[in-house]
Amino acid sequence: MYKRQGHSTHTLEEFTEMLQSFKIQHLVDVRGLPGSNKYPQFNKENLEVVLPQVGIAYTHLPLLGGRRRVNKDSKNTRWHNASFRAYADYMETPDFEKGIAQLIAIAEKETTAYMMTEMMKTVLAYGTGRGAYLPWLPQAGKTGTSNYTDDEIEKYIKNTGYVAPDEMFIGYTRKYSMAVWTGYSNRLTPIVGDGFLVAAKVYRSMISYLSEDDQPGDWTMPDGLFRNGEFVFQNNAKNTWNNSVTQQTQTVETPSTTAESSTTQASTTVGQQPNNAPATDPNQGQAGQAVQPTPQNPQVQQQPQQ
Repeated sequence: MYKRQGHSTHTLEEFTEMLQSFKIQHLVDVRGLPGSNKYPQFNKENLEVVLPQVGIAYTHLPLLGGRRRVNKDSKNTRWHNASFRAYADYMETPDFEKGIAQLIAIAEKETTAYMMTEMMKTVLAYGTGRGAYLPWLPQAGKTGTSNYTDDEIEKYIKNTGYVAPDEMFIGYTRKYSMAVWTGYSNRLTPIVGDGFLVAAKVYRSMISYLSEDDQPGDWTMPDGLFRNGEFVFQNNAKNTWNNSVTQQTQTVETPSTTAESSTTQASTTVGQQPNNAPATDPNQGQAGQAVQPTPQNPQVQQQPQQ
């Protein structure tokens, strides 16, 4: 997992416990000055010793650190904070690009980043994300929208169909990442119908232009994973999925009838499986098999006459 984490005033033990609770595998320290006079436990020389002892890799990456200077010919004048403007200027330099490349190289070796990318590849196969699909380009992405409030829908939009104030598509390859947002200057003008396809199509046009003569190729699966069909799993992973559907058993008795001194009963069983039946993910059957929907009407089984 990847998470932005600050050390605050925690002890080093508390800090490592926080990292472990989120299953952090690699900590990349982007501080320009990796030390603290007030909290020396977070100095680089301490972290690079303690973290590996608890199974967390440590890398100091000063090329992504702050404390930069504003360029005299800065183009980032929309930033009023001098520190923010200085870092925006630095982001346009070869050193920053080199730092990002180093960070990507670290991330590509970690299993979580690869597994997330594999999942987000499927976004381009269904729904509005399909508009970004290119058969020759390995890429991943995510669609998204904002929402109107119930009050806005009732007072201003007055549309019973699916609407949103904007829509977006964010995608990436091994070399480029891009975000496309579409909407109106008046937020109360809704996106409807084919308007939800615009961002993905704009993204596809741009990423195609950038990649057609410079195909970056697919991601390489890191050690510690294996592929089974279209899914990727961690080695020695355990299936922790539990069927959340409450199993219920109902018995319905028909009125007793006297027919040749016998009584007939009917029993109805809902959601009950044999005790030795394996648990099954409702979204996934056996390999290569589709999951059959559960019948909506319970089956009634006649018990033998007594």
